[in-house]
Amino acid sequence: MKKNAIIAVLSAAVLMTSCFKPDPVIYGCSDMCNVENSVLISDFGGTYHVMEEKDSDWRSHARMHVSFDILETISRNEYNIRLNDCIPYTVKSILHESAATSEERRADPVCLGQGFFSGSSIYFNIQCMYTRRKGSSSLHDLNLIYDDDKSSTGHLFFHMAHNAHGDIYKEGVSANDCESVLAHISFPMSQVIKQGTGEIQITIDYTWYKTAGSSLSTETEVFENTTTINY
Repeated sequence: MKKNAIIAVLSAAVLMTSCFKPDPVIYGCSDMCNVENSVLISDFGGTYHVMEEKDSDWRSHARMHVSFDILETISRNEYNIRLNDCIPYTVKSILHESAATSEERRADPVCLGQGFFSGSSIYFNIQCMYTRRKGSSSLHDLNLIYDDDKSSTGHLFFHMAHNAHGDIYKEGVSANDCESVLAHISFPMSQVIKQGTGEIQITIDYTWYKTAGSSLSTETEVFENTTTINY
């Protein structure tokens, strides 16, 4: 039985917000960006030059959700910033149900904790949570599967797939021996949506553990979320 899950899904609108103080410094901004030649390129067309930073490691990532303060407006949509924090995102291609292998379609438990759409090309950015045994270095594969058989022009269906390769909380494994892990992934929706389509419904389902009181049961069930975007 499928259950509806509440996922924070934002429409493709500018994420940058300002607060606390007026110009010349604007505090408390955030955005989704790709890193290109040590410059942050926003999904919404902005360009951010990092003038101050807490950690230079951000340059090693290709895509991030960034928190920053605007130090100076250079021109329309171009700014000098102080980079306060970043969350790296892995970019992965969407797989088609008709072509995905059985290993790629595995439905080990994974929870979509938060998701939002961003940019004119529309990325679906999601925060996933899964369990693994403490201290495990086993690779967990996470994929977004497009159900090309069930989908129509106005309503697209996806499955969030997880292959834990056996490294999972299950019967016979103590919950005390497991830990929760967060993964941040961006999927380019332009692979399956044509610009100018208009209003589109998107339904994503995933398999997660049932609850047993205040704890997780080793049994699972399917949850789903539906949202509407315009493209």
